Amino acid sequence: MDRQAFSTSLSSVPAFSEPSSLRDLSASDLFNIYTRSLTDIIDQLLPVCPAKLRLHPLSPWFDGECHSFRRQAHQLERVFRRSRSPDDRIAWIRFVRSMHRRYRVIEGEYWEHLITSSAGDTRRFWSTLKDLLGRPRSSSLQMAPFTADAFADYYESKISSIRRHTAQSPEPTFTSMSHRFTKLAEVTELDLRRLIISSPPKSSELDPFRRSSSRS
Repeated sequence: MDRQAFSTSLSSVPAFSEPSSLRDLSASDLFNIYTRSLTDIIDQLLPVCPAKLRLHPLSPWFDGECHSFRRQAHQLERVFRRSRSPDDRIAWIRFVRSMHRRYRVIEGEYWEHLITSSAGDTRRFWSTLKDLLGRPRSSSLQMAPFTADAFADYYESKISSIRRHTAQSPEPTFTSMSHRFTKLAEVTELDLRRLIISSPPKSSELDPFRRSSSRS
């Protein structure tokens, strides 16, 4: 807030510039005038604007002990901010480091307890692992069924979009004709078998292609 503008606005209000004119009013009336005048000034100097609030819930393992540690860390930080003492800074840093070490222990114990308590219950065990890995539950996923028609429609729309955006483009030019296929011959099953048999043998004895080639 602009302090000079706030002081000027207060001086322009009759209730503050000439308080003697309000001598005969009751305390309730004076309070209403005071509240209304300050509200109008603040609304003018600091207008209300929309703001987005994003909630960041704490981790499920963040228990009361963790909250206590965090409050102590904030308290030590405030002490250092006020004093600017090197000793207070060292005390704050050491506590924060020990706090994070304790956080890791508490987190590990929490998830180990959940996994241990899920022993014998496969459904609950995998649900715990999903929470541990941060994966969303299947109920929160809204995926459309994948079909051949949807796949064909996707590529058809993609090709149509490319053709529409390149309709005014000039025809491509080729500097060499060696990269074009002048004739495409059909590859039969016999040609494919001969190609596989003539290829270098595989390293694994379990390869079915190698066994068939050795028998041939």
